Amino acid sequence: MPSKPLITAHRGVSSLEIENTMPAFKKAVEIGASMLEFDVQQTKDNQLVIIHDFNLKRLSGEDIDVNKISLDDLRKIKIFNSKLSKDKFGWVPTLEEFLKEFAGKIDFNLEIKSISGHVFTELHQLFNLLDFYKAQNSVLISSFDFGVMQRIGALRSDLKLAVLVGSSDLRWWNRYFDEKRAIRKALFVGAKNLHLPVKKLRKNFISKIHGAGLKAFVYAVCSGKDFEKCLKYGVDGIFTNHPQEFI
Repeated sequence: MPSKPLITAHRGVSSLEIENTMPAFKKAVEIGASMLEFDVQQTKDNQLVIIHDFNLKRLSGEDIDVNKISLDDLRKIKIFNSKLSKDKFGWVPTLEEFLKEFAGKIDFNLEIKSISGHVFTELHQLFNLLDFYKAQNSVLISSFDFGVMQRIGALRSDLKLAVLVGSSDLRWWNRYFDEKRAIRKALFVGAKNLHLPVKKLRKNFISKIHGAGLKAFVYAVCSGKDFEKCLKYGVDGIFTNHPQEFI
């Protein structure tokens, strides 16, 4: 029987705490998650912060783009999850705050959401933080932006990379990003992993990924049925909002 996949807390334990916040990450460590996953973007004043959405409206009610606000102003905005307690609020953490707390304690998947026009500045800042906190061996970097993955692969061959496969549109998938092409792109940038959405989970695809010497991670696994399929197909890791249910 295949070994159990690594359980990655998607944006922390986002089913119990506000996503991508320090309490969500701490909860994941407490329950024994194998990895943490989070998203990184750059503020107006070029600070790296941990947040998924490009705009703050869903999390705060404030219709402001992350790259149009300074870190000081961002810290003044409370974020929440309407599905949790109405009295529970949080704040967007910086990448440095995360690294101070968790570097060396748990592995993590850092997804680069977007790259501004200052691509070298942003990547240089990211590399400096990872080096300063000695997190090079703990981090797995991913992005939907293939150009970003190419740059990182060329600049830092010591960092582990994962190519992300999108889930948005089947026609787009069939035309531009079939299984073989996805694998070729991962190999081209020197990635170790290929991450695919649960709707693309096929036993044959997982076999092809493994045959290419890559690891296969699946997102976002929510149901026991999907988890059993991941286990049956030999998936190496999953991303889930409910890690407490699969550990």
